[in-house]
Amino acid sequence: LGKTTRYENQRVVDLPDNSSPNALISLMVGTDCQLSKRLSDDPAYLRKKEACASGAPMGDPAAPVLYPNPSSGNFICVQQSASLAADAIIITNAQGVQIGKFNKVRQFSISNYPAGVYWYQLVSNGKTFTGKLVKL
Repeated sequence: LGKTTRYENQRVVDLPDNSSPNALISLMVGTDCQLSKRLSDDPAYLRKKEACASGAPMGDPAAPVLYPNPSSGNFICVQQSASLAADAIIITNAQGVQIGKFNKVRQFSISNYPAGVYWYQLVSNGKTFTGKLVKL
């Protein structure tokens, strides 16, 4: 039916990025304690996964993110599943060199730049959020 992966004696397990929301996760402690949960049953799971991929702080579910991430270079600003017009977005490469600045945008493109990891600063309502972008 599906793939079973077993992790023993680990407090934290990183699930693959391509894990299906329909995946069933079972946690077992000894033989007497077991908890099973479908990922899609956790309303915060996909939001947290998206925030983690973007580099947004996990403690702030209201933090804006750039989506999809990774991408071929076209990104959309999203906050709590709604489109967001960012005041400014500054993109820098791995060497810290600014490669782009976008003002008052809901979406932008870095498709003309090489594949790799980039960093962003997103300014919205006077707050600055930082994270990473992966351009395929």
